[in-house]
Amino acid sequence: MKRLTTILIGVLACWMIGSAEGAPRRGYRVDEIPNVQRADRTKFVSNPDGILTPQAVARIDSICYQLRHRNIAQVAVVAVDRIASDDMFDFGYKLFSSWGVGRKEGDNGLGILLVKERREIRFMTGYGLEGVLPDAICKRIQTKYMLPYFREGDYSPVELAWCAYVTSGQYDNILARYPVIEAQLREKTITEGSHKIICDTQILTDLPNFHKAMEAYEIYNGNLEKASFESVIYERYEKWNGIGQIFECSIFQNIIENQILYLMMTDEEIFDFYKNLNNILAGKSYHIIYLDVEDIAGTIDVIRKERSDENGKEMWFPLMMRYVENAPYGKAHQLTGLEGLLAHLAHRRTLERRLFKELFKENSTVLKSKDCSVEEI
Repeated sequence: MKRLTTILIGVLACWMIGSAEGAPRRGYRVDEIPNVQRADRTKFVSNPDGILTPQAVARIDSICYQLRHRNIAQVAVVAVDRIASDDMFDFGYKLFSSWGVGRKEGDNGLGILLVKERREIRFMTGYGLEGVLPDAICKRIQTKYMLPYFREGDYSPVELAWCAYVTSGQYDNILARYPVIEAQLREKTITEGSHKIICDTQILTDLPNFHKAMEAYEIYNGNLEKASFESVIYERYEKWNGIGQIFECSIFQNIIENQILYLMMTDEEIFDFYKNLNNILAGKSYHIIYLDVEDIAGTIDVIRKERSDENGKEMWFPLMMRYVENAPYGKAHQLTGLEGLLAHLAHRRTLERRLFKELFKENSTVLKSKDCSVEEI
């Protein structure tokens, strides 16, 4: 019974990126929060302010679907900037009750309410779920694994995905180029030493190609040469205060994707990079949570079905294939179609498993993505 819920919490903690500007300034009332289940029974995450990334929403939807399909739990997740109530428990109870979360015969509803302004998450469990996710475990997960990610606000101290990383000169040029959204740009900018970090995916604008243009300032996808890329990663981890968990998407997935596909580094070069990073992390209080996928092909098949539109047109898979095919490594090794994508993901998994075994074993927990429990985390 105690399955999948840990991964759900991990995904929430891993991919919170801060809010857009869509929330009512006074906060949402219960009847104002969109119930995504009404429009699509395969959707479980109401995320009107964009606090969770699209990847997180898709992953959580997948997990919640499995929980429902296996008759373990009926889950609803809500992430908003603010609510029009001083009592989160009462608000959450009224919200999830009005949505009818959970089966009457099993009382197996699980509502997760995340309110960014309050730096708080509430778990609303039905009696049928007490053995799966008791209140004590909910509290422990909330305080130990999730709340630390609110501390840094709208950006991560170790992860630069979805952000532009620019010099002061580049920043001035961006402000001059987009004067109509200068206020938003300044609001979503954090200064780190001589660089500025712009959380541009949180900026709502109709300006043509704005977000596309900002992709050129990300540190991934080959935008930086090897030495500069490594220097940015090392410097940020050196400054990191060592509080909280590091999820694999931060320390492995995005970095290794760039190293393999764009910088075309060998496995030994990547291993040496992580040896240095491991030395930088020495003495810091950290723990890495890694979700290990055994059946890559089966997982891809599930994602392909889930990330299709109402007409069955695949949205995610063609983009992912082109991402691998068009990368320098993909072209050099003729990685095409599903076979090429699977080959790349299997290569990356093998490398990540080696890194855990030889470098990070003492500071990590490896969980099988389809078979992990709350006790394990």
